[in-house]
Amino acid sequence: MTNPFCLTVMFLLLATLKAPLCAQESEPKGNPDAGNQAPSLHLGFSDDFSKDIRGDYTIQGDVSWEKGTLTLGRQASIQCAISGGAWAEIELDVDLLEMTAKQTRSGVRVWFLFDDTTDCIVVLQSTSNDDRHTTTVALIDVGENEKEHVRKMLRRIQLKDLDIHRWAVAYRCGLVRVFADGRPVLVGFIGNRSTAVAGCRVQGATAMSVRISRLAVSSTPPAATLSSRQQEPIVRSLASHACSATCLLGENGPHHIQA
Repeated sequence: MTNPFCLTVMFLLLATLKAPLCAQESEPKGNPDAGNQAPSLHLGFSDDFSKDIRGDYTIQGDVSWEKGTLTLGRQASIQCAISGGAWAEIELDVDLLEMTAKQTRSGVRVWFLFDDTTDCIVVLQSTSNDDRHTTTVALIDVGENEKEHVRKMLRRIQLKDLDIHRWAVAYRCGLVRVFADGRPVLVGFIGNRSTAVAGCRVQGATAMSVRISRLAVSSTPPAATLSSRQQEPIVRSLASHACSATCLLGENGPHHIQA
């Protein structure tokens, strides 16, 4: 008859095999050198809006298309799923300087959506004042307080008189970086670290409509899990060690030794 303590140890050890290998990004299957390679981003999709594929996005609000441009109305958004790991990057070509005398602010919110946890938001907003332009970049973490989502401003900077069209927002195990035309302009940490990215959202942040001319998303593959064949020798080894531990600790488990 199998010892109950032995079964308990085996169960706990086997449970760890079923969990994703956190903090380890896998390479594509079939690569024999995957374990020796550093994780890298793979392009998931790139949309230059040359065709109207709005049906591929989850859309909220007024989103219009014309060849080469997608226009987001006030608070309107597009959203897409990402099947990746804990490292992803969103590239966005957007014109934030298209303002009028009445509408002096233009901006977007870029969201990272995570599995089973709250999101984070990067705000890109330009303000026009006496022919001078100021661009504000802000990182907002979304947490929970008594089952309500609470937004917390983590970092906020201002860039003056810069005509920026290409933005990149990268997330890697809690580290968020924002690039303006390839230059890093903001770095910060959010609370949800080592969490797989499940999707992204781009949303109009002001009353002014915003035109997007390109959207691209890259990510590492999802975290690897062991196949049944890979688990077999580990299971046998764990079973052997678990029974050995039972013999050493005694049938009733660990006990204190009096000095």
